[in-house]
Amino acid sequence: SSVKVILEDKKAVVCRTAGSSTALAVEVEELGFDASVISDREVELEEDDDMPDTPEECDAQPESAALSQEKPPPKRAVCQLRVKGMTCRSCSVNIEGCLTEKPGVFSVSVGLVNERVDIEYDPAVLMETQIAAMVTDMGYRATVQEDNSQGVVELQVSGMTCSSCVLLIEHALTSTPGVFKTSVALTTKRCHVEFDSNVLGVRDIMEIIKGAGHFEVVLAAKQRSADEFSYRAEIRKWKFCFFLSLIFAIPTMVFMFDPAKSKIKSYLIIQGMDLRILFLWIFATIVQIVAGYPFYRSAWNALKHRTTNMDTLIMMATSIAYTYSAIIVVVAIGRGSASPDVFFDVPPTLIVFISFGRWL
Repeated sequence: SSVKVILEDKKAVVCRTAGSSTALAVEVEELGFDASVISDREVELEEDDDMPDTPEECDAQPESAALSQEKPPPKRAVCQLRVKGMTCRSCSVNIEGCLTEKPGVFSVSVGLVNERVDIEYDPAVLMETQIAAMVTDMGYRATVQEDNSQGVVELQVSGMTCSSCVLLIEHALTSTPGVFKTSVALTTKRCHVEFDSNVLGVRDIMEIIKGAGHFEVVLAAKQRSADEFSYRAEIRKWKFCFFLSLIFAIPTMVFMFDPAKSKIKSYLIIQGMDLRILFLWIFATIVQIVAGYPFYRSAWNALKHRTTNMDTLIMMATSIAYTYSAIIVVVAIGRGSASPDVFFDVPPTLIVFISFGRWL
């Protein structure tokens, strides 16, 4: 028999002809060490074979068997998302941090300018729709981008007079490598082409049609896609928030001038609240609730994922100013003291500038 002790791994390999593994473990424990049997394998020997002289020879077969049972490396796939609502570097950092913590995600790359997120993930653990839902849960609008290798283009073709022209164009396109499908309509003068963007470009297709005959080719007017409608809705939302906050920000700033203060302050609604504070409170409440809702929603979604963004900072500033002003006014009314200095001007004036920037 032979014994090999591996100090680094705290293991011992024993090749023996008699005795049980449990008995060997007991003998080691009697020497003052803790021992347990990890595995017990049998090696069959022929009559003319010698017993293995080294533990490596004894354990050669089990090691090869263990290697054959090792799990294959996880598969890797790439998911591309179009993400709307990212406003600054903090947004991209938040998305990267939240996604990389998810099981099955290997790497994340966020493009803030082109509103694109590339995720390398294990398809056995996650699906593309699940990844998009994770990003949407953070307060952004994420959609899975289709395979960009297949391009689709609509062309307006002038100069077609009969069905022969249609057949001529279709034949020229279908015989070109990289073109999957083509459809030409004589009545509308339109040509629909599906192609491999890795092989061809739109300009190449236009040149092929021009080379097939005396045709004039231009890009057809695009139909509005879902992304375009979403983009227009985003513009309308921030436009509304800007004009709403602007309507109340202008009189708010006027009330903050000293001449206006001296005149309006003389009209007391109740002891501790004059007419100026009442107007400022009403204006700030409307702006904080209506125009500030998109900021609150984004900040709340970020908070659910234990992170922050620019909207969190905006909402903290406006909420603190609004809450503090409301508290000191209520205290002044309760005590019957003079009208206090308030900060109801912060929500309208701050949100008007932020929403104007988002609208642009």
